[in-house]
Amino acid sequence: RVFALRAARARRLAWAMIAEPAEPEVDAARLKYRRAFANVLQGLIEDGIARAEFPPQNARIAAAGLIGALTEGLIGPLAQEAETPPDALSLAREITAFCLQAVSARPYEEFRP
Repeated sequence: RVFALRAARARRLAWAMIAEPAEPEVDAARLKYRRAFANVLQGLIEDGIARAEFPPQNARIAAAGLIGALTEGLIGPLAQEAETPPDALSLAREITAFCLQAVSARPYEEFRP
């Protein structure tokens, strides 16, 4: 939530950090940053599973998916081509809601016949 809120409030900087075309060294730094952020999310998901707040799941894969959802959810609204600047609070709430639903949903196996 905090990352999305800050990104929406500093649109140009966030765009540069997330999606602006750049040299391979910058892309490598982005990947390193995303991995570090995913490690933090993995720990939070593992804690949620341990406290029975989230169903059992592969926390590493879930964290990587959340990083993708977070960054992809921001790219369109942050782009210079976006018609209007995003409402930072609404954008952060929507991304947060999606991410929480993603880790709170029932495992796929429960949907199989």
